[in-house]
Amino acid sequence: AAMRANSPRCERHHESIDRPSSQSPDVRTRIALVAAERFPGPPAARPHAVDRDIHAVDPGPDPAAPGGLPGHSRGAWADGGNPGTQVATSGGTISFTLQSATTAGTANVTAASVAGDATGSTNVTFTAGAISPGNSSLGVSAATAEVGGAGITVTVTLRDANNNVVAGEAVSLSVTGGANEIDGTPGNGPTSIGPTDASGVATGVVTSTLAESKTISASGVTETQQVSFTPLGAVSLSVYGISDPVVAGTAGDVTITASDIYGNVATGYTGTVAITSSDGEADLPANYTFVGGDSGSTTITGGVTLKTAGEQTVTATDTVTASINGTQTDITVNPADANYLTVTGISDPVIAGVASDVVVTAYDEFDNVATGYTLSLIH
Repeated sequence: AAMRANSPRCERHHESIDRPSSQSPDVRTRIALVAAERFPGPPAARPHAVDRDIHAVDPGPDPAAPGGLPGHSRGAWADGGNPGTQVATSGGTISFTLQSATTAGTANVTAASVAGDATGSTNVTFTAGAISPGNSSLGVSAATAEVGGAGITVTVTLRDANNNVVAGEAVSLSVTGGANEIDGTPGNGPTSIGPTDASGVATGVVTSTLAESKTISASGVTETQQVSFTPLGAVSLSVYGISDPVVAGTAGDVTITASDIYGNVATGYTGTVAITSSDGEADLPANYTFVGGDSGSTTITGGVTLKTAGEQTVTATDTVTASINGTQTDITVNPADANYLTVTGISDPVIAGVASDVVVTAYDEFDNVATGYTLSLIH
């Protein structure tokens, strides 16, 4: 018989032990009822069915029979006291009530006449009760893990109100953030990680390619866990922040960020980068060495001044590993204001009185044609 161990509520188990047919109906038979314990813990934590005697009296007109009148029985152990006398019914059986323990397990109950000519036994199994989210737990194999790696193993243990493990119950995991997988299934869940085993345990693995802090939770459990996925080493650089378009000669900020293979900022990068440009006239910063406090990204204030009009690029390259590089492309550089004029096109020599064309061109200080310049000619 299977019962849930939800003490103090009593579960009733009825076991019938027949009187041998050879026994005279007017003979009183003393029955010793013993519970053979199968529960861990000290005696105080065990069921009340511990080595207690029950007396069985065949039906008869003896109202003075200890514990009750003929044809009636009193529950054994339900109140924790002496079970008293059990009076057999006309069918020759004895019924008793066995109180469940708070610990799930199996107890063996044996009844035998003192003379040994009437015996019977049964195993009584107390199973775990309903899941208690507060008593259940969620653990992780590590608080941090690298992105794209083996991930973090999550262990969920389900318990009832009396801390008995609950087997065979479905468990699902959920995780916050992005780029996650739970047991190989993309997404944030909830994703099933299978029923709990005989120990009340179910396990799953959370992986991610996004470096960030995440919260892991599970069905049937109040507890959650905070974990962090960390980036890998740098494989590329990003160069950005230069104004586009920009006027020639205008100093601008440039930001350089190191990234891992998944696009996360490589916060541990401490390489040295050289900055170059397609603009041969540009003013550029000296080589820059990243430090721990940069966390993989730095901004060089006023570091780049482009001077040649047209489409330009700025590139940062690791001085040791040239494959670690990045470029801001298609930066439109417009000419600055006119700084000087040139006059060309008049034939030389020219015959007096012969009209000739003249070309006047405005240039900025960097020798770019000042395309926005308005010219007025004075004869």
